[in-house]
Amino acid sequence: MGHLFFIRWLDRMQPPAVADMVFPVIAVIGIFAVTGMGSFHTGRLRPCILVYTFFIAYLFAKSMHIAVSIPDMRHIVCAVGSFLFMISDISILFLYFYKNKSRKVHLFNLTTYYVGIFLLAVSPLLCP
Repeated sequence: MGHLFFIRWLDRMQPPAVADMVFPVIAVIGIFAVTGMGSFHTGRLRPCILVYTFFIAYLFAKSMHIAVSIPDMRHIVCAVGSFLFMISDISILFLYFYKNKSRKVHLFNLTTYYVGIFLLAVSPLLCP
């Protein structure tokens, strides 16, 4: 639900555009290809992973679109936060569904997640 609220918040700043859909579609195709490799064991969760990929990639694409359109500190910090958040969610694939798991991936995931969420949370507080 949090992702949907972030997306709604961004869509209220700037209405959705066709350009916002390009990266999410590419991301879904990419994750579809990656999770189809033999090293990933997603089972019946693969369709859910693909839907989730669309939303998290949309969040990133929309925040980047806004940051490029309105390049102030608030929107740039939001874009960086959404990028880190997306990267942390991509690392979850390797953390939970990849055959060979690593503690380094877990540390990377937590770091990018918390820094990303922090930046998303403080971005509205920054002066435009």
